[in-house]
Amino acid sequence: LGDGASLLASLQKRRAPDKGAGGRGVAEADGASLGTSSPPEEDEKAWGLLLPAARSVFAVWKGVIDGTICSGQSRVAASDNYRTVSTEAAKTARVSKEHLLKKGTEQLLSVQAELLESVKEVGKTKKHYVQLQRTNEVAREKAADVEARLRKSDHGIFHTKSSLQKLSAKFSVQLAENSQQLLLAQNEYALMLAAVKAHLEHYYQRELPAVIQTLDGDLYERLRDQLVLISKTELEVCQDTQELFQGIANASGQVCREQNLLLFLQDNAAFSATAAQPFQPEGTDQVISLLDDSGLEKEARRWASRAAKDYKIQTVSEQVLQRMETRRQQVNEAEMSDMEKRMEEVKENIRKAEISKVKAEARLMLLRQAGLDVDTWLASAMGQVLDEMEQERRLSEARRSERGSTPTVRGVSPCGF
Repeated sequence: LGDGASLLASLQKRRAPDKGAGGRGVAEADGASLGTSSPPEEDEKAWGLLLPAARSVFAVWKGVIDGTICSGQSRVAASDNYRTVSTEAAKTARVSKEHLLKKGTEQLLSVQAELLESVKEVGKTKKHYVQLQRTNEVAREKAADVEARLRKSDHGIFHTKSSLQKLSAKFSVQLAENSQQLLLAQNEYALMLAAVKAHLEHYYQRELPAVIQTLDGDLYERLRDQLVLISKTELEVCQDTQELFQGIANASGQVCREQNLLLFLQDNAAFSATAAQPFQPEGTDQVISLLDDSGLEKEARRWASRAAKDYKIQTVSEQVLQRMETRRQQVNEAEMSDMEKRMEEVKENIRKAEISKVKAEARLMLLRQAGLDVDTWLASAMGQVLDEMEQERRLSEARRSERGSTPTVRGVSPCGF
């Protein structure tokens, strides 16, 4: 991120063109530094069409450079002012770069570690499912072989008909047990896969953009301010270039992080969401969805309760965070660091509860598609949670009335939920 400000400073040093051919030399040098070999005249014609289509920081900055070259010698007096502003911006960016990088790296490692754990759980459940499927196939082949030998009365010299019948009964019992275990493993694998899909989607939609935003910080806002300042200064220096630099000023005011992020994601597919992984049946298994099983109703109750509990944690934490935001305006600087630390802990609780709720809802959606009455269990769990929240709210109001004052944020924490 600091490289953008460094480029801003390096380009600013060359803003004062010489007379005659010297001005054209600076134009060619600036064109080469921005990755274009087009003549300055062609760039000037295309510049007006470029800015409305792509409001990237470097596109706007190139417009500033081109406008400066066109103005010629009249910009010499303004170049010192530009250099000073750019140098200050570069210093500020270098100071904040390491802090933002450390914070963003820790945040990214944390969310990726959680995602990795979810992927590992999928691997474990799939491995268990594959092992049971293979064991079931082997047992089925042995049972079929014994049945065939019984039908042909081919018991050989080591078995009698009676022993083959006992062996067939044994294999039948074993096959039934294996089939039941395989059914449970299939359902567990499908549920875990659905949860990881939801976690992965949440990672690309919420977690990764949050990390990128942390890394960006307020860089684009500061760059926008510098570009607007430069544009307005140019309008004051030379009135005959007012129309050109008015366009630059408008474009500079539209520089935003969202547009630059969109352009960045278009050029870097690795930061975009990947295709969802489907359920992969093993061997001769043709099942691609949940199968009806008595254990699914237990799963529905379990994940409905989990989703309701996560809703409670998220809601209460958001209320606590709002009270902290209000309280932060009143604390002194000595307590500000501790206050911000506690706020970060509350935000982390909200984030983890949101991930857990997303995964639980994905499991419930899959169970609903399998024909289970998920909504009944979910309504019951949510009703219970809402009753608990109402009781806690009344108890909190009663305590406030007894104390005769509003409690501080230090005594409120959602971690106990």
